[in-house]
Amino acid sequence: MFRLADFIKLLKRYAKNKKISDVDFFNGIISPFVIAGHVHNKKNGEEFYKDKSRVSEIMNNKVDVPQELREALSIYGIEEKTYKNLKEIAWDFLNRDLEEELKVELSKRIEVSDCKETERLLTKAMLLAISTDNTAWY
Repeated sequence: MFRLADFIKLLKRYAKNKKISDVDFFNGIISPFVIAGHVHNKKNGEEFYKDKSRVSEIMNNKVDVPQELREALSIYGIEEKTYKNLKEIAWDFLNRDLEEELKVELSKRIEVSDCKETERLLTKAMLLAISTDNTAWY
């Protein structure tokens, strides 16, 4: 299984800005899905954003994937919408010079057939990570 924390940690190894905070990286890399699913925070209805303590809990596998993200998985066309957004946003955060290495690493962790585009692979990995129990140890 590929938990959300594992997904974010893996991608952060390929970050364009090595000094980016976990909070900025998490919220930035998840934003294509947030935009595609029109995800908002349940408490205040504002656009989905997790603060330092919540990101830390997610990254340390202390809490599961936020329910707001899980619920968006059921939206019709979410994969295609996320993919289109990732094509525009991913390389703002990821180092394109390491694209081939990233593809190899993602391919080791998820089962995909004929997935040649990095953005398509990222989309599938993101959706899998959001659907997986982030607190379970596999």
